[in-house]
Amino acid sequence: MPPETSRVTEELWAYLRPSVDYVMTVSTELPHATYIGIYTTVYNYCEATMYTPDGKRIERIPACADLYKKLSTHLISHVEIIYQKFSHLEAGEAISYYENEWDRYLRGAQYLNRLFAYLNRDWVTREQSEGNTTVYSVHKLALLHWKKDLVLRIQNEGAEKLSSIVMRAISDDFDSDGGLKGSDRIKVLRGVTDSFLALDLAEDEPFKLCMTHYTRRFKPPS
Repeated sequence: MPPETSRVTEELWAYLRPSVDYVMTVSTELPHATYIGIYTTVYNYCEATMYTPDGKRIERIPACADLYKKLSTHLISHVEIIYQKFSHLEAGEAISYYENEWDRYLRGAQYLNRLFAYLNRDWVTREQSEGNTTVYSVHKLALLHWKKDLVLRIQNEGAEKLSSIVMRAISDDFDSDGGLKGSDRIKVLRGVTDSFLALDLAEDEPFKLCMTHYTRRFKPPS
């Protein structure tokens, strides 16, 4: 754990990053001691005074903004890796990969939101109360990066739009594109359409059309 007097963002991030990576890629559970260490470090850092590299005091402002930017940049890099792999898969494999990674990412984002709870309560809340509409809770920040840097990027730049892949999966088993079929297809499509709902895409065409067709074909009438 960095010393309480540490005000060097790179030093702090070098301590935090392995755990952030672990939460987002391996497991959404950290050892209790690690969890407490990170929570305490974030608290100390958000209560810090900013200094220049030579140690001169700048002004009494929270250092949380710097930490927020580091976390945001890291999430962008993480989503970029997912986008690149998705782009090289055939349609059936790609949509299965999307659903699996979305499930992992969502659980990771929820855990990070707890891990960086003081960042949310202190700096994020203050920024929002002062009218800053570009600052979000850690959980919402993570979802926005998934939406902007993965879903909408695939939709706008991909060889095939994500909505088109989903529509094909609803009407076809994708036997020739990676073996998406049967109960696996229903599970994958449920996860993908749930992601659209979580990302506030349910009213946006053509994602709304995907959800409508999925509901008509796979959900029993109530």
